[in-house]
Amino acid sequence: MPHWVHVLLANIVLAVAYAVLGTLALLLVRDTGLAAPIWPAAGVAFALVYVRGAAYLPGVVAGSLLTNIPALMHDGVITGPELALSIAISLGAAFGALVGALLVRKAIGPHPLLMQAREILLFLLLGGLVTSAITASVGTTVQVLGGVVPSGAATLTWLTWWVGDAIGIIVFAPICMMVMPEQADVWRARRWKIIGPSIIVITVALVAIMQNASLITDQRNLVLRQQAYDAAAELESELRTHTELLNSVTSLRHASDFVSQQEFRTFTASFLARHPDLQAVAWDPIVPGDQRAAFESGMRQQPGLANFQVTERNAAGELVPAASRPEYVPVAYIEPLATNAPALGFDVYSNAVRADAIDRASRLAAPQVTAPVDLVQEVGGQKGVLMFVPSYAASGELEGYAVGVYRLNDLLAGAIGNPKWQDWNFTLSDTTPGSQPTVLGERIVDGTTDGPTPTTPAGIAKEFAFGGRTWSFEAWPSESVVEALPPATPMLLLLGTLLIALLLEAFLLLVTGTERHWRSRADSSSYAAHHDELTGLLNRRGFFRELDAANESVGDTSHVLMFLDLDGFKPVNDEAGHDVGDELLRSVASSMRAAVRDDDVVARIGGDEFAIVVFNCPMERGQAIAESIQRAVSGTIVTWHGQRFSVGASIGLTQLAPDDAMSVDDWLRQADEACYDAKHAGRNTVRVYEPAGD
Repeated sequence: MPHWVHVLLANIVLAVAYAVLGTLALLLVRDTGLAAPIWPAAGVAFALVYVRGAAYLPGVVAGSLLTNIPALMHDGVITGPELALSIAISLGAAFGALVGALLVRKAIGPHPLLMQAREILLFLLLGGLVTSAITASVGTTVQVLGGVVPSGAATLTWLTWWVGDAIGIIVFAPICMMVMPEQADVWRARRWKIIGPSIIVITVALVAIMQNASLITDQRNLVLRQQAYDAAAELESELRTHTELLNSVTSLRHASDFVSQQEFRTFTASFLARHPDLQAVAWDPIVPGDQRAAFESGMRQQPGLANFQVTERNAAGELVPAASRPEYVPVAYIEPLATNAPALGFDVYSNAVRADAIDRASRLAAPQVTAPVDLVQEVGGQKGVLMFVPSYAASGELEGYAVGVYRLNDLLAGAIGNPKWQDWNFTLSDTTPGSQPTVLGERIVDGTTDGPTPTTPAGIAKEFAFGGRTWSFEAWPSESVVEALPPATPMLLLLGTLLIALLLEAFLLLVTGTERHWRSRADSSSYAAHHDELTGLLNRRGFFRELDAANESVGDTSHVLMFLDLDGFKPVNDEAGHDVGDELLRSVASSMRAAVRDDDVVARIGGDEFAIVVFNCPMERGQAIAESIQRAVSGTIVTWHGQRFSVGASIGLTQLAPDDAMSVDDWLRQADEACYDAKHAGRNTVRVYEPAGD
């Protein structure tokens, strides 16, 4: 496979792995409102860029994009700014991995064993803490500039990002390096001793962080939700107070046969001053059609009412004299008059919405509120409602209505004017069944008009009945309110988790590295104690250990033991020197090793003496192998200064059969005697042991 194809496929695998790990990390904290406190994808990215180089940066960028784009989407769509933000975060992840990899390469090289304290410390500090600081700084900056993270939350966002990436690199970069083929020798026998404890401790830490975050989030939301319900209770209390004020207006009517405009003004002035959220208070008497003229004439006699007349709106919305009809409910008095003069004389019964509330108040003998209406005196575009409180004469006859006029934004501002709610968002809507839901008023301080959502902390929506209508009050905190609360994950907990991960990984790397070092030294010592330094074959000690094992393993099969003595070796040493002799010994040893199976034993037990054990082998087969070895040794040639040197081999064989009750010494003696016979038979030949007398 061409190298570029291999790199391309590896980048694709890296991108997918990064996206999967990143998505899983985000899913784990989806319901907590946290940034991911552990980001394994950072460890994978760093490890590959560190070990294999900058060619793997495209995989980091692609994986980060695959993770961030879905996270920043709204309703399955990503805007241009959000896409630019995703690209900036992804480039920051790649930049951090590259800088961190270069720093670690310069400090400890590209292929550290991570067994010594210095290189472990530099790897964890530069690779973990420094690399993650770069990615956290880039990511937090672009999110603040992009408006995704409020500036007040930048510190906690940076800290969480830094800790998440740092733990990801500290814990998961070594794990990723462990599974790379080129790193296999470095991590042999260390993998699970590091992976197991690391995953267990990090899992426990993650669970602790999430449980702590969930507990703190619940506590925060409880506080915020209580504030929201307090605001709703304050609004309802204010509305009850207004109802009581309007009831006092009916009491004024009962106390006197005639109340003048001036008396009405004096009576209402005090509570209008105390409740500026009440747009107006009015008295709307019931005027029979045949008494309209007398009523208008009487009203004109009062100071300032010379032009009083009963009016209604025409099709164009203009105020005109009311048409003749059996009964009118005109606005006789209204205070404060200066700001509500256009409503004076208006027949509220001429409007269907107002007439509905009047009919309900008359039928139920209880205060009733209209659906949202455009007030006659309104000039700012606010919606309004009117509350009609029926008033009865001493005879029990319904004589008119005390009326409260509300501009709903003003009502919200007045009812919820406590500074503790100044950074809260509120909406008040008419949601009476059978009618179109309508926003009555709202106060939005953070720019959104969507109302509380499932992800809004402590958002509430409370319905309550008021004057025969159903109103819905929604309250949710602005970003500044949420930012002022204690963080869902305390900084000390995040830093403590990072410290635990750092110390744990350093401890595991150091302990397993030290163990590997001493095990390697022990293996080297053991090898040297049982192997011949010149040829690499077993030495006398190693051979006798294997011979004892072979003697104990005789079962239903037999083994063949060979003693081999080189013929003509001394002249090579004498004529060409020990260097040539040593080279010839090495070549002969290699030839013998190639002539037997991997499981068979070949040993150098003296200067030019060798021994071979062929396992699970009948004598006939053993003799054939011995002859093959003899030919291989004879055919081994070493050239020195144009001269060719070779040796022969006298080989003696004996067999250890299942039914033989021989000791190792007996076995050795028989092979030695057979080798002695081969020597005396003319050398460079093979002889099988024959008992005396055979």
